[in-house]
Parts: sequence; C-alpha cells; structure tokens
Amino acid sequence: MNPNLPDRLRVETERLRRSWSRHPAEMLREYMVAGIHDPWINPQSIHSRHLVLETAFPGRFEALKREELRFALAMNWLLPVLRDAIIPEELEALAHALELGADDAEGLSIPHWLLDIRSGLPREVDGAMVADPVLETVLDARRMGPSAARARGHQRFAAVWRQVLRDEPVAGLDVLEAGCGSANDYRAMESCGLVRHLRYLGVDLCEANIVNARALFPGARFEVGNLLELGHGDGEFGCTVVHDVLEHLSLEACDMAVAELARVSREGVFIGFFQMHEGEDDVVREVDDYHWNTLSLPRMRRRFALHGWRAEATHVASWLRWAGGPEAAYYETAYDLILAREVARTT
Repeated sequence: MNPNLPDRLRVETERLRRSWSRHPAEMLREYMVAGIHDPWINPQSIHSRHLVLETAFPGRFEALKREELRFALAMNWLLPVLRDAIIPEELEALAHALELGADDAEGLSIPHWLLDIRSGLPREVDGAMVADPVLETVLDARRMGPSAARARGHQRFAAVWRQVLRDEPVAGLDVLEAGCGSANDYRAMESCGLVRHLRYLGVDLCEANIVNARALFPGARFEVGNLLELGHGDGEFGCTVVHDVLEHLSLEACDMAVAELARVSREGVFIGFFQMHEGEDDVVREVDDYHWNTLSLPRMRRRFALHGWRAEATHVASWLRWAGGPEAAYYETAYDLILAREVARTT
C-alpha cells in the first residue's frame, strides 16, 4: 500500500473496482476480445506487441511487423464479409475474384488497397513464409464454413511469429501489463510464441478478471492490483503495456498512474488511448462510478516529461493509412504513445 496515495483516490479506485465487479465473469471473459478489439488484429494491440518485440529483439523483424499490420487491415475487412448468412454461391464468387485479382465479386466490391496488400503474397519475410490470408480464409470458409474460418483466420499470423521466434534464444524480458483484463492481450502474445521470451505479469483492479486470466493461463502470472500503487520496485520491468485505462481516471489519479508507470518501467512504456486529441486541455467527463475523458496529447507528454520520459505519439488511423489501409480504417480519437527515458546530456 502506498502511504502517499490520498484517501480520495482510494475511494475513486474502490468505486471503479465495484463498477467492474458488477459484470458477470462470463461477460468479462469475452469483453474486448472480438470485432474491432480482437487482439490478434486490433492495430493498437499489434503496436503494443511490436514494442515488446523491439525491446526484446532490438532492430529485428521490421519487415514482418509491417506485414502483420497489413494482415490486420485485410482481416478486418474480410471477417465481417464472412457472415454466417453468406451463401455458397457468394463464397465461390469471392474466391474466384480473389484468385483472379479482380475488384468485384458479383456485386461485392473488393477495395484496391486490399488488392495492394495481397500483391506478391505468398512471399518470404524475415525468414518466414507469409501466405495470402484473405484467399486462404475464404477457401477455409468454403471448405469448413464461415464460423470456423473466422475463428482460424484472425489468428493466422500468429503461426508466422511462432515460426520466427521458436529458435530465438530466450530474451527474458520483464513485462508488466497494467489493466490486463481477462488476459485480453496476453491471449495473442501467447499464441504468437512471444511469452516464451518474457517474464510477464498482468495486473487488473477487478478480481473476476484475474480469476478468468488464471483459469485461461494457469502457468502465467496475474495479480489483483491498482495502477496507482503497483507495489513493485523502481525500474523492475523492462517494458510496460497499458490499454484503454487512463481515460477512465480522474486527472489527479491519471497523474498518479503516470508517476507509477514511469517509476516501475526501465526501457519502454506503451499506452493505447481510445480517446485523445491534440488540443491543450483534457476534456473531463464523469460517467457513474468512473470517467470517460478525452485526454490531451500535449498534456500527456508533459506528464511523462516531468518524470524523465519522452513520448513518441502515433495517431492510429493515420498510421493505418500509411500502411496501405482505407481512409476510415479506425476511430479518429485513438492514439498510441511509446515512451522512452530521456538520455542525459553530457557537457
């Protein structure tokens, strides 16, 4: 327990804990792991895994990381198309169009950016063979049905990472994920073969989430914990990951969370924001027992600068467009921050 944590912030975190604890464990287990939040193809989840990979294997796998992002863009387009109601004739038409490289499958428009992503696949990238995930998933749907194809398709790139990381010496990177939910992002880390290289700890305020996480991965480390008082040593973790948490705190609690993240982290911090803007002021909204704020990017930079960290910001939708995706690839208020310690100047 942090003796410097004011009582009002203890009250705030208790209200937040109660708010999450009202939800059934079954709902929490499936929350934030499907659709746009699917950690295998969610761009912010991928970006956080790439920071972990960069910290564990500096300067490696850059081409493969780019290819994974392109895979995610393609699958985010395809999986909704493979709805359960799709009929065999539509699947045949889609498969035929993809095999020809056409932009229309009997009325279904195939976007040109998707054709660009598929161009040249399959090919070898960073020593691994990257297949054409769109065509292969459609062929799976024709053979085994749309539901089974979707369940397999979104994890297809994980096999590429397992192949690449299998023979790498164990990196032994200490990683903290604060606000881990029911092992939401850990699921993708594990299937990618990444956790073999990590000493991972997942922390969440909600006990039901931790019960779920331990049931899913009995061999992994998950703890009930408070981001405002992590209870771990200075610089204990080489890399720290946080998704969609800081917007739910009061500004005072947000300041305390930043201080804790800066304190326990050694090399890098990844923070995914679902609501951020580039104006100078934080927009505070209280919703029942927690907040739903839109945080200011300049202010967040300054919060970390106070603790000796510099921030590289990514506007996620722009990042996806750079990678070759569509104009409306993701919600416009999503930002990622990658933080590194300031290097002391020599005189």
